[in-house]
Amino acid sequence: NNIQLGDTSALIQLTSGHDMVLMNVILTTFNSQLPDAVIAIDQVDKTCDSPTVTVHYTVYNPNATDPLPSGTPIAFYVDSILVGQAVTQTTLPINGSEQGQLVLTIPPSSPLNFTLLAVVDDTGNGSGIVQELIENNNSTTWSDLLWFSPVLSPLEPITSCNKGFTAGQFNFFNYA
Repeated sequence: NNIQLGDTSALIQLTSGHDMVLMNVILTTFNSQLPDAVIAIDQVDKTCDSPTVTVHYTVYNPNATDPLPSGTPIAFYVDSILVGQAVTQTTLPINGSEQGQLVLTIPPSSPLNFTLLAVVDDTGNGSGIVQELIENNNSTTWSDLLWFSPVLSPLEPITSCNKGFTAGQFNFFNYA
């Protein structure tokens, strides 16, 4: 209990009530008891003509030596804009996982072809609250395309002279 996080050395001192101490090997082990939060986006559900999507995700605690606490924050970003937040609901055991889903609205300033960034252990400002075994594996991205119907411009009134038998000739070349 004398070794603290960030220590780079340890002093080992041996004393004896005899005249001499013979040592062959001193072996120490240090075990970090830390979780390792990892997130994956499993699926994104969307509908036509809506900027709202439902994100299905899974939070994992792989390669960990301690459970990941419940309430670990999760942040979702589109184009560096925070669009939603969630938290883990249960304590995740070592090698455990938890699925979740969240409804998000893609900002109007984002292109139809957007990239969603999900980060576990992020309070929404890029900082976390859980000290982890590996701090740089907390995020994943998902690229997708929103479906919007094209906006059609109304046609200007078109007239034609009667070519006979109520037929006319029209030129639609300049219309999309």
